Amino acid sequence: MSAVQLKQEVEKIFSFGWNSKSVSDYLDVKEGTLNDVLHRKNRAQLGSKSKTIRITYFRIFLEKISASGVFPTHDLVDSIPVMGERSFSTFIKEFYSKEEQLVIYIINESVEKFVSSRLALDFVGLFKEKFGGVINEKTLADAAMKEPQFLADFITQGNIKNFTKALAVSKLGLAVNDTFLGLIRSLTSDPSPLVREGAYKALSEYFFDDEEKYSYLYEEFKAALERETGDGVKKQIVSLIKLMDMYK
Repeated sequence: MSAVQLKQEVEKIFSFGWNSKSVSDYLDVKEGTLNDVLHRKNRAQLGSKSKTIRITYFRIFLEKISASGVFPTHDLVDSIPVMGERSFSTFIKEFYSKEEQLVIYIINESVEKFVSSRLALDFVGLFKEKFGGVINEKTLADAAMKEPQFLADFITQGNIKNFTKALAVSKLGLAVNDTFLGLIRSLTSDPSPLVREGAYKALSEYFFDDEEKYSYLYEEFKAALERETGDGVKKQIVSLIKLMDMYK
């Protein structure tokens, strides 16, 4: 695999909210090497064919999960059993050298079984059971602080209207958990202007919590303002940028 192709693989993994540290911990690849792959253009490699192969299979695994409508956060990925009760991390370290079609078949089968078991879940009903029987600002905020992964599942898989989805997304930002940054960012492209507004509100919570760490969001908001087509979303972004200016 060329360095350019490898860079594309890592970029795709990162687009799902994973970063160099989380990938390093999960796949036993050096964090510094991953950063080199991203930033040294045509020169950097992982230094090991086995690690390159594991990166590719991991990208396939995440894409398969995402294609099912479930966002592949770290906690969710950890919950998917592969070949018995193995985690994907354990499985791929043991079986990366097996025939490619076999490995991909096992990956696909594991994700399909996982997804089919979740299709029967009533996330709206489960939410009400967990958080006092109602879905409102308070209970959504409670969910964000107590069970953010469940709230993420509620957002991506719950049979909910756009207004509820938008409110839920905006509250997910209260967790200020990097695990969910990829999901929230993906929702800034949602077809519903309401959901996009909620996503920008959620992202702003990260900035307000730690302006130095999330300073890049300021420029992302300014860039988003240029391409956004919804008047209400534009107003939301402008309002949030003004608040961000007060923190700078």
